[in-house]
Amino acid sequence: MRAVSRAFETPDVGVDSNCRAFSPNPVLPGFLACGTGRPALLAWRPSTRVVNLPRSGDTTTIGPGCLSGRPRFMRLSSDVKLLEQIPRSGDWLFRWRGQLPLLMLPLFLLGLLDARLPDPLSPAVRAGQLAALALALTGFVIRVVAIGTAPAGTSERSTTTPRASELRTSGLYSIVRHPLYLGNTLTAVGFACFTTVWYLPVMVALIGILYHERIAAREEVFLEGRFGAAFLAWADEVPAMIPRLSGYQRSTTPFVWRPVASREYHGLFVIGAVLFVLDLARAALATGRLVMDPLWTALFLVTTAIFVVCTLLKKTTGLFAVDG
Repeated sequence: MRAVSRAFETPDVGVDSNCRAFSPNPVLPGFLACGTGRPALLAWRPSTRVVNLPRSGDTTTIGPGCLSGRPRFMRLSSDVKLLEQIPRSGDWLFRWRGQLPLLMLPLFLLGLLDARLPDPLSPAVRAGQLAALALALTGFVIRVVAIGTAPAGTSERSTTTPRASELRTSGLYSIVRHPLYLGNTLTAVGFACFTTVWYLPVMVALIGILYHERIAAREEVFLEGRFGAAFLAWADEVPAMIPRLSGYQRSTTPFVWRPVASREYHGLFVIGAVLFVLDLARAALATGRLVMDPLWTALFLVTTAIFVVCTLLKKTTGLFAVDG
């Protein structure tokens, strides 16, 4: 079943006779099936949701007074509680949306406990760790590009409510609706790959999708209310989390380094710190003592230095100030 494509404010009663009650699945009761045209509705209120159920085995009564050429199904108010709760749960998760890798750190440590990697590491394991670093940095680069090309008043770091001065539809936003959350998920999956436990990246990817799905639902409710038909047209064409590269359109906003330098040094520090801690834990499990690997120690020290310098510059100078 496809995701909810549009919300119509309709009454619980008053649909004309061209649409009939329909329940193709006992788990999804209380639908009204429609065909082409527009149903006669007596009033408008936020009690019904419209969704697509593209199953070849489904049968519907198509009448002239329905919504579109494709069969559509209206879910009554008693059946939308879960759909309403998803954006509500996103309210709480919204303020913690950048902390997914840190929240998963105990899971990564458990993965290392299961892996029991030796010390020193074999060349194959070392290559796998470097690939994990590359994946984590790929997620970081996606965030850098998305933030560096953000118009003023968009992609803000608010932890209370979404904000958007305009709808972003070019650059990364022409191939995926939530590139920042895609970047966060890739970084977390990179950390999971560092443990070399095969099932952990799968678990982390699923957790990341479920985690960000609710935040994204919260934001998209806001965006639909803010931009209306423009948002719906964009959302119909652009996938939420899996990029569609064929739809890429060059960003209409030039890259600006100041917002990136002002915000993303935190993410770079997290990558250096998490990989350093994970390798330290791996060595401790293998040898019974703390052994610092030169590569991951150097990465941690460099990212820490960048974090300290950027923090001081941000607090004591106007170097990172963004016009507008």
